[in-house]
Amino acid sequence: MNTVLWIGPVWPALIAPAVPTDWAIRTIDDHITGGNGSEAYKRWALGLGNDPLSKLAPDAREIVIAGFSRGHGAIEVLLGLAAGRRDARVTGLLALDSYYSAWGVKEPKLGFLAWCQIALQNGLPAIFTTSTHHPAQYPSSSESIKPLAQALSLTETRPLSGVPEPARTMGRGTVFWLDYEARFRHEDHAIKLGQPFLSIGAYFRPRFSYETTPAAFAPTPSVQAPPRAQTTATPTPATTPVQAVPTPALPPSQATSMQSTKSSSLAGWGVALGILALAGGAYALKRSHQ
Repeated sequence: MNTVLWIGPVWPALIAPAVPTDWAIRTIDDHITGGNGSEAYKRWALGLGNDPLSKLAPDAREIVIAGFSRGHGAIEVLLGLAAGRRDARVTGLLALDSYYSAWGVKEPKLGFLAWCQIALQNGLPAIFTTSTHHPAQYPSSSESIKPLAQALSLTETRPLSGVPEPARTMGRGTVFWLDYEARFRHEDHAIKLGQPFLSIGAYFRPRFSYETTPAAFAPTPSVQAPPRAQTTATPTPATTPVQAVPTPALPPSQATSMQSTKSSSLAGWGVALGILALAGGAYALKRSHQ
């Protein structure tokens, strides 16, 4: 079964109404990764070997990777390995305030960069939301993502339809960066933005012939996701004070999984070096954040 990998300290109930009933949702949270920081998520993903998608969703022909906060540690690994293996099962990316780096880093994360280049070449949706919230020792996602936006030649464009309007929208082809600055709390990127972005339809019609404008992502009756049979009340997280690592106090998830396969050809030979860099932690953060 086609699968959404929902990665980070989140509940699948947050996005369930936006996911078609013939898709599974598999949640990877702190309990599965064995820690609550981006380093723990990275180590978990690296521990799955060089073909993690076959372990996470063995029967999936299409896989959408959607993540929040510290989930970026795992997402970087999964995207880099998928690009390096020329694996076409990943058909969409949604990073909700989930792209972080360290002060002074001027290079983009190689896994994200390689897969976003594939997305541009093949008309696949890749959307990033960011905020200006951050602890003193780490830059915000709005700051961290700038090298990636520059490497992908993203330019200012009009807002996407069907989602809350950000402070600015940068895009090119089917890759978009929506900077919400301080308009939403960090945890609200999962709670309030996850469902609207997955509901716009682009993620569940990856073979659609996209235009090169945001209008391609506008919802239409033919692509609206049917309601899921069972829904769970959206949790209301407790507000936690900002610490060295902002950790929204969201309840743990209960992973659901169902799975499937397909291979295809896409680019990225240079990503192999990027994965070695990941394993060595060259550009990963030493402590948990987001």
